[in-house]
Amino acid sequence: MAMLFHDSGKPACFTRDENGTGHAHGHQAVSEKLVSDALSRFRVDKTIRDTVTELVRHHDIPITAQKSAMLGLLSQFGEQSLRMLLEVQRADEIAKGPRHRDEIEKDYLERLHCLEEILRDGKTCPAGQLHSEKDIKKCHNVLTNSKSPLS
Repeated sequence: MAMLFHDSGKPACFTRDENGTGHAHGHQAVSEKLVSDALSRFRVDKTIRDTVTELVRHHDIPITAQKSAMLGLLSQFGEQSLRMLLEVQRADEIAKGPRHRDEIEKDYLERLHCLEEILRDGKTCPAGQLHSEKDIKKCHNVLTNSKSPLS
């Protein structure tokens, strides 16, 4: 469902810059409202509605295969939602078409491997506990067992 609605707010946000290039800045929030309203009208279970709206809201956030960044996302979203978000981003990239599918798969697998390595090592931060840059730095140091440039 998230893929069906993830860009639904683009038409309402569409503008052209001085060069004629189209943009849809802020479409995530509009898409989130549209999906929330639609799923409410169809009386979709609240848990499913909340999950889908979260995925739509965050479908464009940058996710890299850096452990410290992945730790922050794991804390913010939890394992299940982060895995779903990775899948949504993968499907979105494939649907855009211009990038070679092998490159998309490689990027996806690198991010997934990073997440799985963190989970395998058991060095995670409690969900919802990263509230500041200092918290993220502490988690990074726990993960890497070192003082890093982030310290």
